[in-house]
Order: sequence, then structure tokens, then C-alpha cells
Amino acid sequence: GLEAIDDGLSTVAEDYLETGGKIDADFIGRNGMFLSLESTTGYRTLQYESELQTSFWYERIYLLADIKIISVLNLSTLFSAEWEWHDDPRNDSELYLLSTSLTYGF
Repeated sequence: GLEAIDDGLSTVAEDYLETGGKIDADFIGRNGMFLSLESTTGYRTLQYESELQTSFWYERIYLLADIKIISVLNLSTLFSAEWEWHDDPRNDSELYLLSTSLTYGF
């Protein structure tokens, strides 16, 4: 993809090729439970590397769950995580997102 980044100081063009593989798994239970898991692993090769941007390996995980605990109580969860591994470990990064809701219906 081609993406322009404007940080207020300068504009940097990010031209890259991303290759990888993805595994998806979904489960739907008889009691209304739903689980979806996706894992993507790959390598992003940047055409123009710099001190701030280098090519890297990555892993991305997404989990979506909707679980009926009892007939009137439901738990919904969204979890996302992403890791980047660069040649220079100082550029490695981790990102996590967790969102949940517990609902009671009557």
C-alpha cells in the first residue's frame, strides 16, 4: 500500500509490501454462544527505510466473543493485539485493545 504520513514537521511516504498468512476460526454454539478468532502473521517490507521506519515481522490477533452466561446475562468481548519485531529491538512495539460489556436483559 501507499500511505502518506504528516507529523506536522515533514511528510513521509510509506511504500511497502506486506506478505503473510491468516487463520480464521469461528464457533457458534446451540445456546447462542459465538466465538471468532483470527491470527495473521507476516512481514512488511518498506521500500524506503529510515531511523524511524524499518521493515518488520508482525503478529495480529483478533478475538470476538458473545457468550450467554445465563438466560438474562450476556458477556460480549472484543480483544485485539498486535506485535512488531524489527532488526533493532528498540523499534519493536506491542498494541493491545480490550473492550467488554456485560448486559442484563429482562
